[in-house]
Amino acid sequence: MKMMAPRGGGRFQQESNAAGTINVYVHVITNSSGAGNVSDTAIANQITVLNNSFGGRTGGAATRFQFVLVATDRTANDAWFTSTGGATETAMKNLLIRRVWLQAIRRRAERVSPIASTRP
Repeated sequence: MKMMAPRGGGRFQQESNAAGTINVYVHVITNSSGAGNVSDTAIANQITVLNNSFGGRTGGAATRFQFVLVATDRTANDAWFTSTGGATETAMKNLLIRRVWLQAIRRRAERVSPIASTRP
């Protein structure tokens, strides 16, 4: 992104040649009782907020970025739910990122070959 010369009032106009779709994977961590759950509606609403904000519809510069919800997974794990860092957080993040990579690989394989999407 580059900044253009200021126009009236000394404000800069932003110019961007960048554009793209940002795939969003949401991980909802709850305790075993379900505390901390986030509804699919709340997640979809937040994607709308991102798109409105980055689209310049709620103020600020309009970009050509779009956010798309690819997947949401939910994990009930008391240790993760109360984690404040350390080894528990590292283990949680490592497992969640592996899930994202596996989902992305599976989706790509399904696009390339419909046969790959059939599971026994």
